[in-house]
Amino acid sequence: MAAPAGQAVQVNVHGDETLARTLRAAAGDVADLSDANRQAADLIAETGRGRAPVDTGALRESITVEVTNEVGRSAASVPYAGVQEWGWRAQNITPQPFLVPALLDNQSRVEDLYNQALNAAIGKVKGA
Repeated sequence: MAAPAGQAVQVNVHGDETLARTLRAAAGDVADLSDANRQAADLIAETGRGRAPVDTGALRESITVEVTNEVGRSAASVPYAGVQEWGWRAQNITPQPFLVPALLDNQSRVEDLYNQALNAAIGKVKGA
């Protein structure tokens, strides 16, 4: 509701400094999701290792985790990892997916990890 013409309205805000400080802290927590990224990538890598086709074990052992503030990545580094995951029709190599199913089967657990991280950050926001 607008103030009548010619009359001033005064608003007092209590806790604005606390709110601003805790919002900055929460923003920092959201900007750095490295813990959740690590947990999610480790989960996918562990599941993927258990599903990887094994001949010599090199494919399974090549599955590593790379983590930054913004991303967690599970990947297999041997040159033939993509061929195992996706197949190669021209060479009659049938796909034997291991990392994509690891992600899909753990999707709800990964979502929970990120939800927990975000809720923890939001829970730190305080007013007065």
